Amino acid sequence: MIISRKPGPEEERLIIEMYKKYGKVIVIAKTLHHDPKIIRRILVKHGIKLPSQRSKELREKIVSLYKQGLSGKQISKMLGINYQTVLYHLHKAGFKSERIFVKNKLMAKKRKQLMKELLESKGPMLVTDLIRILNISYSSIISYIRDIDAEKIVFTNKTPRGRPKYYKYYKDKLRRLWRYHIVSLKHDPRLYEFIAKIIVENNLVPEDRYERSILTRMLRHTGLTEEEVSRIYMHIETMK
Repeated sequence: MIISRKPGPEEERLIIEMYKKYGKVIVIAKTLHHDPKIIRRILVKHGIKLPSQRSKELREKIVSLYKQGLSGKQISKMLGINYQTVLYHLHKAGFKSERIFVKNKLMAKKRKQLMKELLESKGPMLVTDLIRILNISYSSIISYIRDIDAEKIVFTNKTPRGRPKYYKYYKDKLRRLWRYHIVSLKHDPRLYEFIAKIIVENNLVPEDRYERSILTRMLRHTGLTEEEVSRIYMHIETMK
């Protein structure tokens, strides 16, 4: 329960002592049942600089020095802080002329282009393969998808319930698909064959209508239409 009353002098001293000890407003707020805003107000009142204030002051200092003509590395040495920290604050302040940002932007552009070329030439690919080839993170891959007009197919465990216990075995087998995150250019017909190949290679070809309904549900949940799912089954039939 949060107390709405204003803390007295004794409690204010306690808040200051606790902040010096723990250094976290939220911990004090939970312990004393006060709103974090009240805790911050008291700390500021007593001249204690919170992280957000220190960060703001540092940014203002960095920007001021940068406007005077100093480079990022010179500011870094002068203030005794990491060069990347200087670049971060300059970037947040809207200064993007530093070489590192230009370089990163160019690198991202090249990687997007390379990713698009890979998907055009090789067809749909697994995210893990793209990460390995392009040497970038999963989040970068996901951010590039929209820019190059691609789509991501992810299998989940959304399957029908209430089927006989025997089909639990098939549902458990379908867990193998969960690790497959596929990236494909939109409207690429090779996607259906790619998914069909994964299903066949993992021995997940449905043997009866119940198994087919379970697999269909999983495929539909990825965003594929009925027609697209039918194409996948056509490829599965040719691969058997």
